[in-house]
Amino acid sequence: MKAIQFNATIPRYALGRALGKIFPPILWSGAACVQYRDVPEPQLINDEWVIVKTRYGGICGSDHHLLHLHNAPSSSALTSFPFTIGHENVGTIARVGARVRDFSIGARVVVEPTLGCKPRGFSDLCRFCARGETQLCERVTRGALAAGLITGACRDTGGSWSEYFLAHESQLVRVPANVNDENALMLEPFATSLHAVLQNLPRD
Repeated sequence: MKAIQFNATIPRYALGRALGKIFPPILWSGAACVQYRDVPEPQLINDEWVIVKTRYGGICGSDHHLLHLHNAPSSSALTSFPFTIGHENVGTIARVGARVRDFSIGARVVVEPTLGCKPRGFSDLCRFCARGETQLCERVTRGALAAGLITGACRDTGGSWSEYFLAHESQLVRVPANVNDENALMLEPFATSLHAVLQNLPRD
């Protein structure tokens, strides 16, 4: 299948950083960290996972920064390469693991992208995942998956900038029939913005 991947090897990253500002096309050339390529279709990690067929994959501001190499190299310790880009998504379940109970093939879903304790195979949740703050998970480099904070920045899960990607049952959000794909795609950025507002309400 086709996918847009990010592979930050030192030579590619150095070339992009050195020449990207004076010759931007280098950032999407054959020498770039971003590559449009053929990759194998994903296989279930275990029986708690599903394969999602992408309907839409969004372009986040963080993806834009990634393409232009604005991200700090220090964050690479929390990522595994190469990874398929795309954490904003809406799709249809194409295959389900034997232990998935609440979703079936054909269900239209949005995948909440954070890769906390449950997707990583930990039944004893860290203090943050235990209170629902999976974006602060303490185990993003451990467990059943390669390092990665989110779907779309982990080599094992894939991302929505491809035909298919993987999701753990705990990440799935069912899309109601009266919500179209375009609006469903906005669920993740809307939730991110709403969370920031709710965490910083006026005190007076």
